[in-house]
Formats: sequence, C-alpha cells, structure tokens
Amino acid sequence: MKAPDLNSSELLEKLNQNDYVAVVSFFNKYPNPALTNALLFLEAKQPIYNLAALDCMATSFAHTGHVAKGLLFADVAVSLGVQLWQQGGAAPIDELSYYLGNNSYLLMKLWFDKGAYSKAISCYRQWADMNLPGWMNTPFMSTHLQAAENYLEHHEIEEANMIVNSLDPQLIPPSSIVLYDRLRNKIHLFTTATSVTNEEVQAYKKVKPLPTWKPCLLR
Repeated sequence: MKAPDLNSSELLEKLNQNDYVAVVSFFNKYPNPALTNALLFLEAKQPIYNLAALDCMATSFAHTGHVAKGLLFADVAVSLGVQLWQQGGAAPIDELSYYLGNNSYLLMKLWFDKGAYSKAISCYRQWADMNLPGWMNTPFMSTHLQAAENYLEHHEIEEANMIVNSLDPQLIPPSSIVLYDRLRNKIHLFTTATSVTNEEVQAYKKVKPLPTWKPCLLR
C-alpha cells in the first residue's frame, strides 16, 4: 500500500528531526523544474539550506500555476524561517529575511488567486505583530503590496491604504513597481467614488472604464 503524503506539519516535523530520507522522498513526489536544485540544497543537511530547498519548490510551483503545491511548500518555508529566527543565531539574518519575505509574498499571492482573502489577512496580521526580521525593508515589500490587494478584495480599503502609504517607494523592487502603481490607482478610485455622486461615477465610467479587480487565476 502506498504511504500517504506528508502534510505541511509533518514535513516541518521531519525537517526538524533531520529525517532527510523522509524529506527527500516527499520532495521527489512533487517534480518540478527546481527539484534538482532543491535536492542539492537538502544534501547540505543544514537548516538554512533546508529553507532554500523549500523556497525553490514553493517558487517553482507558484510560478507554474500549481497553487496547492505552492501553498504547501511556502507555508513550511515560512514556519521553518520563523523557527530559525526565534532560535536566534541559527541562520544569517539577511538570508532569513530574504526567504521569509519571498515565501510570505507567495502565500499572499496564492491565497489571493484562490480568493482566500480572509486567510491571507489573518496571516499578514500575525506576521505584522511578530515584526519579522526586515519587515519594513525590501525583502517584504512585495508581501505588503500583495497583502494590500487582499485587503482591497476583502473591502477593507482603509487598511489597504494604510499599508501602501507606510511603504518607502525607494525600497520597492522593480518587479513590484507595477503592483504598487496599480494599487495606488485602485485605492484612489475607491476613495474618489465615495466622495462623488453616482451620476458622476457613471459618467466617468463611460469616458474611462474602471479596470477589473479580479485577477487572472493561475489555475
């Protein structure tokens, strides 16, 4: 009988136990373009390289439209990254910030694509309370922006506006500039619509149709 796949909690447990036989077996059940690199990282048998391996898998699945698989690996990556940070000195802080930033962004994006806005918002608030390393620096800029988009879809416009206004534009990476500008335009349209008459809004739509706010789903 085929053994059941590990879930995210069990995978994290196996990583913490240094059970690389189980971990490698699990990774091999999810082939993707980054699998070879991920397995090479696991060969180092060190926590920071375990995190790099998870990041490889999460990023590859997220960018190839495999939402559920991307969520699984990104979730474990964030959980492991938080553990290493809380242990203090267990891994270089700059590397932890990078992996936490990238995988928290992937979670925000994948939950957005699933329409799981409440789940995304709940986790974002937890991370904000924790003040993860590098939270207001470049590694997390994409996380903040994607969180703001989740807030918008959840009709929490003021929260989204607060996030966007709190960011230093100079720290936003080039890959997120389009999202930053799009969010500012959306928020402006939302806030403007609350201060004009319905007739004015309809007239504006006829001149320049409002852009759709529904994302193109990965799957």
